[in-house]
Amino acid sequence: MIKLKDMIPKKYFYHITPKKNIPSMKIHGIVPKPDKPAPFCSKEICLFDNKTTMEDALMNWLGDKFDETEPLVCLTINAAGLKIYPSDVGYEFRTLEPIPWKNVVKIEDI
Repeated sequence: MIKLKDMIPKKYFYHITPKKNIPSMKIHGIVPKPDKPAPFCSKEICLFDNKTTMEDALMNWLGDKFDETEPLVCLTINAAGLKIYPSDVGYEFRTLEPIPWKNVVKIEDI
């Protein structure tokens, strides 16, 4: 069971997604989808607390989860009002709830 004290009080997090997901996210927000497109996160939305860690993951294990030819984007997420927790591996963070589009403050092509 996740406890309130385990929540991360950081202001911004980063999320990687295929660029084609943006139109749907603008309507529905970022919604956890089991096994699509990132089966490593299951029913969670995976986040990183800094770009260096995100880029390291993308160059290693995370990059293998996406089609090489698929354009990806990095979303900068304002964590205000979100329940974000550390994952079991320590360099990722997660949320079990949808992230409203209003919390996305920047979109960058990768």
